[in-house]
Amino acid sequence: MPETPAERDRRQDGCGGLAYGQVIRLPGCRQSPGASLLRESSRHVLRPIPRPAVHVSHTDRGLDSNAFDPFEAAMRIVMTGATGLVGQGVLVEALAHPDVSKVAVLGRNALAHPDLRVEDLVVERFDELTPVLDRLAPFDACFYCAGAPPLGTPEDRYRHVTLELTVHVARAFAQRNPGSRLLYISGAHSDPASRVMPLRVKGETEVALRALPISTVMLRPGGIAPAHGERSPHAWMRPFYRLAAPVMGLGVRLLPRQMTSTANVGRAMLALAAAAAPPSVVENDGINQWGEGP
Repeated sequence: MPETPAERDRRQDGCGGLAYGQVIRLPGCRQSPGASLLRESSRHVLRPIPRPAVHVSHTDRGLDSNAFDPFEAAMRIVMTGATGLVGQGVLVEALAHPDVSKVAVLGRNALAHPDLRVEDLVVERFDELTPVLDRLAPFDACFYCAGAPPLGTPEDRYRHVTLELTVHVARAFAQRNPGSRLLYISGAHSDPASRVMPLRVKGETEVALRALPISTVMLRPGGIAPAHGERSPHAWMRPFYRLAAPVMGLGVRLLPRQMTSTANVGRAMLALAAAAAPPSVVENDGINQWGEGP
């Protein structure tokens, strides 16, 4: 006896709704709108994620027609800072996500990543993007993870890397991807009025990025614990991370307002990139909430 439409809908709706796991396809099931299956690292548990009861259009979700639609499309990402401690973790999480179809890595050296979804966009300087401008689109999101270390960097150099180069790249990205979203790794307590130089410059960068004609999200992590064995590109910082790693891992669990992990940052960026109306600023505890899922 053929099944009724109601029975078919119930069968199909029971096939999706998992967050971060190996893509699972059950016999006789198809993936309906909103039932995107996301993958999580083996240390995390698959969790149900909310799904709309009916199909929702771009207009209903408030999305630009060129914006990434998590219900209908694969995500194309361009990112910076992929060799940094945070960027390494973000790249791991992006490539673990089954809905990510491409990650273009903008940097001074080729990453030569074995994953075929990774494309190198090599430039000598971030203020001279001419060699890669024609490859800077189309993308759904920009994950800006590059930056200078706040300790030991002179103010003029820190301002150039953190503010001037970031805004230059972000402006070029926005011009070529008007329906996209830019997610910026800022820092806790960033404030353009701060008396602390790194916090002031980060705050000024946030203000400049918000003025761009695209959607932006500022992530403000506190302490960031490596989750996938990431190494700092700065040799003088590696002993600190080796010694502090056990304490930092515990801190993520005990101090969610002050500590997060590279895994949570990466997963939070992916979730925020796909959200219809994400917050404009996400503090450290918010990063953990977005990264850990419902």
